[in-house]
Amino acid sequence: MKKLILLFTLFTLTSCIDVKPNVTVDQKIDLHIDGENVDGLEGEWIISADEKDEVITVKIERKEELSE
Repeated sequence: MKKLILLFTLFTLTSCIDVKPNVTVDQKIDLHIDGENVDGLEGEWIISADEKDEVITVKIERKEELSE
């Protein structure tokens, strides 16, 4: 009976351990645009996101060319 109580106690204690998984988030956005009128879309773009309450705003701007 003592072994059963000890086994139950050990099981109870080990089941209460907080497990934290390793999670990584990549914030890469791969944007594909299908269609014929894609002139002027090539180049570098800046994509930023702003999160307020339950609304996520995504802003896409063309990155200005650096003049040499």
